[in-house]
Amino acid sequence: AGYKTGLFTSPHLVDVRERIRINGSMVSKEVFQSHFWKCYDAFREKATPEVGVPGYFRFITLLALKIFAAQGVDVVVLKV
Repeated sequence: AGYKTGLFTSPHLVDVRERIRINGSMVSKEVFQSHFWKCYDAFREKATPEVGVPGYFRFITLLALKIFAAQGVDVVVLKV
């Protein structure tokens, strides 16, 4: 009833953005790319020899959560 919804699924078939949907629509390229590079740069900056950057699945999952938070999503369904 008026909630902004997020959906994270796995795997994708053609485009990685298929995994991240807001109100049923795949997240835009601009939003995806903007948050991708912010997250990637932050993880690279904080990485140490003992704790590297997250692997692909963890990275995409964290990226989705960042996008949902930034877009003001009220409810998220995570299929991991």
